[in-house]
Amino acid sequence: MVDQKDLQDNRVEIGQVREATFDPVVGESVVLSLRVRSSSTQLAASNVGVIFTIGTTTWRVGTDDTGWATFTYKAERPGDVVVVATLDSVNDGPQAASLHTFRFKALAAGVWGDARFQLNVEPETVWGAETRFPRVAQLHTVKLSVTSDSQLMGRDICLGLKGYSSASELGLTSVTPPLGESRRLTSDGLSWQCTGTIGGAYGLQLAASRLLNQSPVNAMSLGAFIPTTGLLAGITYRVGDQQSEVKDSEIVARIPLGAPVMFSISVPSEMLNGMASFELLEGRDVGFSSMLDSPQQFSQLTKEWEVLASVWGLDEYIFRLTYSAFPDSPQILKFLVE
Repeated sequence: MVDQKDLQDNRVEIGQVREATFDPVVGESVVLSLRVRSSSTQLAASNVGVIFTIGTTTWRVGTDDTGWATFTYKAERPGDVVVVATLDSVNDGPQAASLHTFRFKALAAGVWGDARFQLNVEPETVWGAETRFPRVAQLHTVKLSVTSDSQLMGRDICLGLKGYSSASELGLTSVTPPLGESRRLTSDGLSWQCTGTIGGAYGLQLAASRLLNQSPVNAMSLGAFIPTTGLLAGITYRVGDQQSEVKDSEIVARIPLGAPVMFSISVPSEMLNGMASFELLEGRDVGFSSMLDSPQQFSQLTKEWEVLASVWGLDEYIFRLTYSAFPDSPQILKFLVE
């Protein structure tokens, strides 16, 4: 190590640079670093001033014992960012100075809000907004699309699996292109084809080049064919006297925050004495009065639970609901807090 005061007539230079490793979204911070060394000895130079300049604003940082100077940039507005780093020379004259220019982009908040999810020919939804229901043994296609002005356009995107089960445990042994393989996102979007042979609940999540955070998780429920008619279609769900909405095997029950309400399930007579189990997929304890970590028996055609959403800041609780009469046809029960 060489101290600046010991350099005398020796010059210093930039020997190593660490560029921004990602494009920060407004509010995020990224670290820029460079290492200064003696031009003659190539040893690290400590206590050398490095001037970081953005527009007309400057910051002076001294190198540490290993010759590194670090500057943290916090994105305040979207756009191209140029940071010029200049060395305070220990010698006079224009030849003594050395500089490096860092270039990267600052992005507007909500980068992943442009991502659209489509399963087969179903309507597009915002990625992560709705649970989808692929069927076992059927080839299904997941497609990602964005608008032409999306900040995701042109980035390398890969698809990953999120949840408590591995791909092999779910029977997702054939995913094309493979999970984790990155491809450039164009105006045509990106598609993946997969087949499941076992089933279960899982989520799909995206990662993009030069983005710090991954996409929201899009919940999936892989199971056998769910009939739209018959006994399952004859089940009704209510919060108080209000019947809950059922769409594509997803039950949406709307409940207030901080006030207990009665949630009920009414089954056809053919399901009397059958069992139902609840598995919490997202959210924390919603405050059910019954022990829903164990199977519930329908000793009567209608069964009620007192439900209390008591956690501030959570707007939904998602359960997987499975009936003993249809073990391969799980339902998604979503409590929306209003």
